[in-house]
Amino acid sequence: KRPFSLGKYLTLTPSGIFRQDVYLTGEARYLVGGKVDLKAVYNPYISSTLSYSYNKSVGPTPFNFDYIAPLTNTVSGKLTLKPSEKVKLDLSTNYNIITENFGKLVAKLEYKPKEDWKMNFSSSYNLNTKEWTKKINSTLDLQLSDDWRIKYKGVVDLDDFKLTNSVVGITRDLHCREITINYKQATKSFWVEFYIKAFPTEKITIGGQ
Repeated sequence: KRPFSLGKYLTLTPSGIFRQDVYLTGEARYLVGGKVDLKAVYNPYISSTLSYSYNKSVGPTPFNFDYIAPLTNTVSGKLTLKPSEKVKLDLSTNYNIITENFGKLVAKLEYKPKEDWKMNFSSSYNLNTKEWTKKINSTLDLQLSDDWRIKYKGVVDLDDFKLTNSVVGITRDLHCREITINYKQATKSFWVEFYIKAFPTEKITIGGQ
């Protein structure tokens, strides 16, 4: 994977893959493919990427979890707008050459009103059926003070004007350790997470999720 400059604004990055999977059953599978990314950066406020990818697999697998489609052939594109350091908007979609169908047009908005506040919103439009999902996926990560932090993840359903699948977490920083109280809307359940910062992957959980 090596980028090539095609002038002031364009960068071409090709990459390839070859993989062989051999199973204890004696079966073998081969995967070969490649991808080409063409990125255009016009200025700090706008950029775009056009990608083409092709992958082909030959041979069986005895498992379901590592299934790979025999052939993928897609074109994808992304447009990024960054009017300021606080706001970034991504628009992306793809086209499946095999099935002759478009993927969803996805809009993602990132908003950082201040250093320790992150807000992400996304929604999608079905280019095949010409229908908008009328749902906005939302995530918030707000550092309220040195000791308090709140996180939220959920969906805004614009058909019924209500919040669904919400998960809220309130964290108290106790210097060398943290305690988080979580609430999950779908199951109406609470649980508490406790961990020591020196061992961030080792969490103690009390309650049901």
